Amino acid sequence: MKVPVLLPPLLALALSAWWLGGRSVVLTQLESYTEILRKRIAEVRHDGHAEVDRQDEGGKLVWTKLSAQALRANQTSVGFAKLRARLAELSTDELLAGLEKTSEPTSFGDGVLKELLIEALIKKEPKLALDRLIGESDDSDRNVINYQLASAMREFATKDPAGAGAWFDQAVADGVFKVKRLDGLSAAREELEAAMVASLLSSDPIAAAERLKAMPEDSRAAKINDYANRPIGKDQQAAFATMARELSPKSATSLIANQATQLAGEGGLAAVSEFLTRIEATGAERARAAESAASRQLAEQARKAAIKPDDIDTMRRWVATEAPGSEDRATGYALNRLAWKDFPTAAELVMKYHEGCDGDEIVKSFLEGFSESDAERHRDEIRAVVEKIRDEALRNAYLRELE
Repeated sequence: MKVPVLLPPLLALALSAWWLGGRSVVLTQLESYTEILRKRIAEVRHDGHAEVDRQDEGGKLVWTKLSAQALRANQTSVGFAKLRARLAELSTDELLAGLEKTSEPTSFGDGVLKELLIEALIKKEPKLALDRLIGESDDSDRNVINYQLASAMREFATKDPAGAGAWFDQAVADGVFKVKRLDGLSAAREELEAAMVASLLSSDPIAAAERLKAMPEDSRAAKINDYANRPIGKDQQAAFATMARELSPKSATSLIANQATQLAGEGGLAAVSEFLTRIEATGAERARAAESAASRQLAEQARKAAIKPDDIDTMRRWVATEAPGSEDRATGYALNRLAWKDFPTAAELVMKYHEGCDGDEIVKSFLEGFSESDAERHRDEIRAVVEKIRDEALRNAYLRELE
């Protein structure tokens, strides 16, 4: 009769021993993993602050060690920055020797090291980098060599505008850009020319203008737009606007609006106001620029918090000051750009502000640019907006498109 009494404690003891044994195994594994993690952290920390192993017993760079460092550094921003700084200290001959060693990468580390060596060579000797890279381009649009060529050209044109122009002209004369895409253009030439003109616009506007004049207007607009895709310094803004108007009159309004958009992202609407005053913008230029800049500003705000009517009111007051009469179109355009994030809210705001407008401009600008897939996904919201249109003919035209 005692066995049943003793059995539960014995069973409990066995189960406890089994459970504790399992925990012991788990703890042992955790200790092992922790030790591995400690070593990895130590390697990363060491890699982030270590000196580059510059020489072996023969007095030459140990490229295998640098390749291993590049592989480890690629996993941490600190290590990457340290290795980049060390490579910048190498001489031109050492950089070229490294590129020879990594000309055909046999590992991921080799590939990372090669990219860093090219970057260092571009900073040190951009012309030499161009001479070396130009033979490696296969002229495909996605070829990374083309982007490296563009980087080298920007650096060269900044340091030596005349030399960069002479190098490019010689490359054209030598038939370097014979390989073309299906559209008849050379991707490598497009990248190089765009980079050169963008740099010349900053360092030597007269030389840039001369080169732009020799191009078809569509090409001119593309090259000027490359320059306008970043905020331009106050001392260069007037020259930029003049160049856009004289060399690409058909696209000047769009080019100026593009620069206004960049400035809005960088310095807010106040920077755009200063820009429009500085370039003595025309009414059409102001309207287009205000529309684009207001949209960019509202998008920036939307990344931080939900857009409220107060935000729209502030935007409209600014547009009314810079481009009177453009408030409704600018509002519709800005809300159109916000619709991708919260379509129902954007649609509600459009209808709210449409109630206080005399015409339908805010609705028309809001509806511009929506694709068939947009209409399919948000058919009910779009229909609700369309039904607010006061112009019967316009309203019916939109409703037919939704059928």
